[in-house]
Amino acid sequence: MYEENNSQDKPVVIGIDHGFSLMKTKHHIFGNGVVRCNGRSPVAENSFYYDGSYYCIGGERKTVHEDKTADEDFFLLAIWQGTGEASSVFETKWSTFY
Repeated sequence: MYEENNSQDKPVVIGIDHGFSLMKTKHHIFGNGVVRCNGRSPVAENSFYYDGSYYCIGGERKTVHEDKTADEDFFLLAIWQGTGEASSVFETKWSTFY
């Protein structure tokens, strides 16, 4: 991802703090719960579509994990948080938000 009007095409770095119960970026804070939905969520807010499945963010938080690569949940949360932060930085909606 690159900043608009940046003649040198410098990449934009988005920092994500996975924390123990909340995930944080410069503009957003949310719980670390993620659940695969059965079909499209009736509430578009805090849900997204990735790799053939719909996911809902928030709800019951995950327990503390020393190894956050043991399952795909923190990867999915990073996708969600990264697109949310990008939307704030570039003031636009991204296709992962439906």
